Parts: sequence; C-alpha cells; structure tokens
Amino acid sequence: ICETIRNLTLEREKNVHIQDVIDELQDFIVDSNPRTNPFDIVFQNKWLERILLCAEMENVQVSQEKLNWKNIKERVARRDEYNIEGFLQPTTSAELEIRLTDVDKETINKTFDELVPENFWILEATKQKAKEQNTTAKSVEEKIKEFGLSCRYWHSCQSLIIDVNDPIWKDVFIEEELEEIRDYGDSMLNKIPKELQTKLDEINNLETAMDVYNYGHKLVHDPITQPLLSWLSITLMSTAKRFIKDKSREIGGLHESDNMYNFWDFFNAIFQESGVRILNKKTCNSERMKSSTVDSLEDKTIDYSASIDTIYLASNVELGGIKMDNIDNKNANTKMYLPLGLKDMFVTLGNQSPKIVHDIHILGYHITENMITMLDVDSPKGYITRIRRIKDLPYPTCNDDFVSRIIPLLELAIHGKLLVDKTLKKFRNTKMELGERTKQNIILPPSFIPLRNYNIKKLPTSLSTKPSTSSTTHKISNTYQETPTMYPTKNTVAKQLSNKRTTTTWRTKISHSLLFLANIIHYILILCMILTFALSLYIIYSTLQSTGSLELLGHEVEYILKHAWVSFSQ
Repeated sequence: ICETIRNLTLEREKNVHIQDVIDELQDFIVDSNPRTNPFDIVFQNKWLERILLCAEMENVQVSQEKLNWKNIKERVARRDEYNIEGFLQPTTSAELEIRLTDVDKETINKTFDELVPENFWILEATKQKAKEQNTTAKSVEEKIKEFGLSCRYWHSCQSLIIDVNDPIWKDVFIEEELEEIRDYGDSMLNKIPKELQTKLDEINNLETAMDVYNYGHKLVHDPITQPLLSWLSITLMSTAKRFIKDKSREIGGLHESDNMYNFWDFFNAIFQESGVRILNKKTCNSERMKSSTVDSLEDKTIDYSASIDTIYLASNVELGGIKMDNIDNKNANTKMYLPLGLKDMFVTLGNQSPKIVHDIHILGYHITENMITMLDVDSPKGYITRIRRIKDLPYPTCNDDFVSRIIPLLELAIHGKLLVDKTLKKFRNTKMELGERTKQNIILPPSFIPLRNYNIKKLPTSLSTKPSTSSTTHKISNTYQETPTMYPTKNTVAKQLSNKRTTTTWRTKISHSLLFLANIIHYILILCMILTFALSLYIIYSTLQSTGSLELLGHEVEYILKHAWVSFSQ
C-alpha cells in the first residue's frame, strides 16, 4: 500500500485520491478477501483504515470523497461464484478450495495438446453463429479449455466435463449451443416395458400405503422369468409397510449407511438376477487390491471412483454407482467428486471398447438424506464427458404422500436399470480390437488432478490414509514436478508412503520406549508408597507396644465391640 501511494505521489503533483489507490490495489484487495465472504462495509472500512495509515506514514495527504467499491464487490462475487470448484453455492471445506498453480495450468495445456483437433466437437449452433459473424467456429473442447484456464480454482471442466445443469455454462455457451449439447444423442430416459408401466399406472390409482402393500402382495408373477415384477412386488410391500402403522416417517439425520439399507436399498435390489454385482466401497477396494500390488501401480492415475459408496460391476467393468451423503457434503460430492468418479469409470470402459465410446452410459445416483437424483454420464461426441441429471426426487414422509412419491422413485430405479442393461449389452456384443496402446490414440483424457489435491485417500487400494500434511504435500509436489508423466503415478505414491512409513517407524519405536520407561517409573512409585505405608504401620505398632498402650487399646476395642453386639442383639 505504501509503495502504491509513493508511486502515485511521484506521478501526480496534486494530492492523491484514495479512489486512485483503491483502483491500483484492486487485484490485491480481491485476492486477499476471505473466500466465500462478501466484500461488505466491514472489509471496506478495514481497507480504508489501512490506506489512511499508510498515507500518514508516507506523510501524504489523501482525499476520500465519493469512494466507489462497486468493481471490487462484483469481482469478489464472480470469484466465489465461478472459482470455488465451480460451485454457485459457497463452501467452507478447505479441501475444495484448491487454487491452480502454473504447473497445474501447464498440465491442462499438455493434456489438451495431446488430443487430435480433427476429433473435436463443433456444434451446429456454433457454426451458424460463426458464419453470421464471419469468424472461425470454436469447438466445445476449446471453449471448455479456455474457461478452465480462466478459473483460479479446481473445477470439473478442467477434466473436459460439462455438467449441462450447471448455470455457469450460460456464460460460456449461448442458449442454442447449450440446448444442442443437452439434447444431442440418446435420451436419458428409456421406455419402460409395457408390463411394468401398466402396473405403475394401476398403483397410481391407489390411495394409501395399505392399498399399495396389498397390491404388491397380490401381484402374480414368476420370480425366475419375471425378475422386475418380483422386485416390484417386494419393494411395494417393504416400503409401504413402514407407513401403515407409523403414519409419518422422517429419514433426515440418519447415518448414510442406515439410509441406504433401510430406505433406498430397492435401487440396488433391482439389479438382482441381472448379472450385475453390487459392491460396497470396502468390498470394491478389496477386489481392486487383489488384482494389483504396490509394485504394479506405475502409470496409473488416482481413481476417484474409489470414493463412491456402491459400485455396479459386470464383466469386470464398473457401470455406475451410488454416493450417499449428508446435507453438509452435498455440494462437494454432487458437483466434483461424484462426476470425477463416474468419469473414471467411463474412461476405463471407453478405453476397452473405443468403438462404442459415444454409445455407452455410466449410471450415477446421489442420495442426500431424503432426496435422490440420477446422473447420466456419456460422451456424445469428441473428447467431451457430458453429465445430465434428473431433478431431485423426495422419499415419502407420510401415508398421505406415499403413493404420489413412491411411483417416481420406482420409475427412476427402472430407468437406471435399463440404462445399465443397455450399456452392458453393447459392451458384451462389441469385438475387442488388437492394437498397441499409445498416447496418440487417446479415447478420452483422464480426470485432471491439481497438485494440492494429491490426496492419498483417493487411491482405490488399502493405501488410503488421511490427507497429506503440508510437509508431505511439499515433498510430493517436488517429486511430481520432476516426474515426466502427465499425472502423479501410484508408484510415486508408494515411494512417498515408504519414506513416510520409515520415519514413522523410528518415531513409533522411540514413543514405545518412552512409554515403557514411564510405566516402570509408575510401578516403582506405587511400590515405594506401599513400603512407606507398611513402615508407618510398623512404627505405630512398635510405639504402642513399648509404651504399654497396645494392651490398653486392645481392651478398649474389645469393650466397644461387645457393647455394639449387645445393642445390635437388642
């Protein structure tokens, strides 16, 4: 501040206006304003005091009439709106506020440069607009890259992910372009089989949970040849039963696992008898560990699908999953980690079957207490990963709203099942091609991982641990900059963990030795206390015996005991 005032004083012979100082310091003020905090009157007064104090130190008279903080307010608002992981809602999680470094931006550029421009997706709406303006049409990839580099903070767009429901894209694409991105290719929702649709229409005519329970109980079906009707029958009875006796039931505030197994399990149960395995996080990580060791982890990037709670697995490929959250973690997971995890699944599947990369879909569910939404992840064209969402659907809360709320949930579960079946069928019926895997035939780029989010807990193996400390992060960052690979490899992680474990082993040995020594001292002190007490008793006994008081004391005790016994007997 002082240097700015000095420079302005040299440039102008007249007195400096505080507004000039504010304009010069605008970038610094915006960067230093606490994240997610609006630039209100409190911060304005603090900056005014600082400027006046520095002016007094520099012996410069300043004028402070008609100050205008509007530009700074708007810049702070835009920064928090677009650059905290791309979330429109502010977050206080330190893990999410990851500022991009120059190395990160270099990595993004390097990833983009390895893509083939001829494969980029140029929208028809973009071509039309470019023709009208006599300019060159930019591809979707180029626009997303430019936006990703303009962000100061980590955002899913840096992994070439476009979430069409995110309002931020209105500043990148025009409405016609967004509509084309949203509607291109397959629809999210497949046609429900007529047999099931008829049953759902009949349920819609019922009124109470008891009516639904009886309908499910009387539903005639063959559990072998009609697995979906079997699922419908069981689901209707199990969900309706909760609302027959208890007229209302709230599921907010329960643990995620309780919500899953007590209320939302029918989204998993629909896959029974379909060849799709349902793996929870622990089981999935264990199976991944069986197929890989620390020594064989080289050249594999960090996998965010390990953070998903339930995985749908078939033919040794992951086809989707469920993420359970409480309200506090909703924004973090639905806008960042869940999309990255689902993209990891999509990239793996697409690399195995490049022919069908634009025809397959990955299913995602995000459950937050009593709400659920479905995510459809696909790649309509080029290198883009598109995410489309169904609006949040609530779980029934009472007997009165049971029928109206359970039907959309049943339809959603059926649509999810059909989406997975469609992808699995295409994958199984597609012939694998022979060919050497090179960087020149990248199908889809991997998820981008910023340096400061090089977080061991994202690994899909037993290497999971707490986030790195600042010192560990510094070591990893240095190693990462020296590593020629595009992303930090799991082999690098293993080396860092090995060094960390060696240091931890020596610290543990020293701690155990000190603890053992402390225990010995503790027992010695206890023994000394016992000996001191025994010695005191012996001294008292010897004193009483030498003075003849011991015999007198014995008679007194005998008299007291006899008197007490007589009183007790009476």
